[in-house]
Amino acid sequence: MKECKCESIRYQNGDLQYCCLTDVNVNICYFEENGQLTVILAGGFIINTFPSKQLEIHRTATNELSVVDPNGTRFEYLNVPNEEKQAIEMFDKNGGRRKNPDGSIVTLEDMNIIRDENDTVEQIDSAILFSCPGFYVSRSLRKDFGGGLTIRVKNNESNKSWKITVCPEHRVFYVKHYNGTQEKRCFHIDRRCGHLQN
Repeated sequence: MKECKCESIRYQNGDLQYCCLTDVNVNICYFEENGQLTVILAGGFIINTFPSKQLEIHRTATNELSVVDPNGTRFEYLNVPNEEKQAIEMFDKNGGRRKNPDGSIVTLEDMNIIRDENDTVEQIDSAILFSCPGFYVSRSLRKDFGGGLTIRVKNNESNKSWKITVCPEHRVFYVKHYNGTQEKRCFHIDRRCGHLQN
């Protein structure tokens, strides 16, 4: 595999920025003060993780939001630009419910969501799987995995892909490149983490 053209910058305050703009558009920002990790992807998707294990997926094109709280409860904010018509769906181990704009609560039979054919959410016992245009996110629900998540970014024009593995609890992440059958670890943060076994 050829040497990658990714760049990383470490700032004096401990913040870090990593980007790969050649084959895929990936930009990762780590903020030392609060431990927030932000992954900015093509198509207006922004993923935030926090040491509390909270995960947020912002869809800037539609102003919709997915949030997984530290306990693994998932909230889907639909029709965000218009608060008067906004619906909020909540999913936990007991099932799903929707709070309608008029305040009424409806029980949902399906734990999964299809926003459109390219933006879906599937919830299984051990993980929540987000499938969005150009990337996938898997957020672990296992108690022993620290709210860990994996982000896989695809390049539709080739067989290249990127895998970003994050342990928000310990503020650790690493990036791997895949080119067909070849794999290369491109970047990792200096901290050690038993969850990721890095």
